[in-house]
Amino acid sequence: MEIRYIIDDQAALAALARAPEVMTRNLEASLDRAASEVEDEMRGEASEHDVFGTLKESIRVRQFAPLERFIGPTANYAVFAEDGTGPAAGKARYYPNPDNLLQFLRQSPAARGFGWAKKASPKRGGQDVDLWFRSRALAWSIYQHGTQAHPIVAPTAEKMKGRFFALMDEGAQNGISEAMA
Repeated sequence: MEIRYIIDDQAALAALARAPEVMTRNLEASLDRAASEVEDEMRGEASEHDVFGTLKESIRVRQFAPLERFIGPTANYAVFAEDGTGPAAGKARYYPNPDNLLQFLRQSPAARGFGWAKKASPKRGGQDVDLWFRSRALAWSIYQHGTQAHPIVAPTAEKMKGRFFALMDEGAQNGISEAMA
């Protein structure tokens, strides 16, 4: 989701023409503050569905150009968490890499014993084989049923839009005051 702030106020345009570096500095400061607040809110939303905190920790603010910021998760599975997969999300079937799921199962004691799997073997070798089979079964289940979407980017952007515009308006007013003084 993209949010644009467009300056169309005559006083702000005059200040921008008179002292572009002053206006840019004030708007950059406001944009950085707004981006930081959106990042914090997005991390709070992500923590509800994030087992290990990987998705939450991958949320970053990146600057590609002056007065331009990108805020979002960089984890390789973020798009699948955001949009869902397969029939559960109304999309084509998707078969995830079982070896990635194996790593997930090895790290998550809570995810090891999902209901439809038999009890794990008490021996370490038996546990590894059991986890290997469970990762394949989990991949097949995702292929058959898909995963529900857990959007965080669009709802956070919508929720924070008012705050973003308020901070940008404040930065524009500060720039106008400083440029016209």
